Amino acid sequence: RQAQQHRATEDVIDLDDDYDDSSDNDDDDDVIAIGDDGAPSSAPPPSAAAAAAAAAGPVIRITLRTHGNTSKSSSSSSAQQQHVRKIRMGDKLSKLHEFICKQHVNDLSSGGQSSVELHFDGQRMDLNQTPANYDMEDEDMVDVVIK
Repeated sequence: RQAQQHRATEDVIDLDDDYDDSSDNDDDDDVIAIGDDGAPSSAPPPSAAAAAAAAAGPVIRITLRTHGNTSKSSSSSSAQQQHVRKIRMGDKLSKLHEFICKQHVNDLSSGGQSSVELHFDGQRMDLNQTPANYDMEDEDMVDVVIK
């Protein structure tokens, strides 16, 4: 027996033979991509930004509940504040950390970020990890501890 080899072929229709493109000023060479089903593909290829966003996963909303001494509270210096932020499942948690640090810049000592911790389900979160690493879901709550 002889093994059969299959090669993938790319179907391209060149419209130059039957089409007068003298009024066509673009440089796309009048080529139509053919999809897997044999029909012309009308959808443009995804942009690099769209591909990167899709790779990072769906967007979820996280409620950041702040504990600790905050000067922004009106009634007490130890009152809680809540912020709802959107983040992609593949984004690093450092994005949330940066947001909190900007919100509480007056509460942080010089060098800032070392005095803020994020906690989820009772454990301190690693800022280099992602929400997916912690099996987080939409509308989960993260405790922000300012020391």
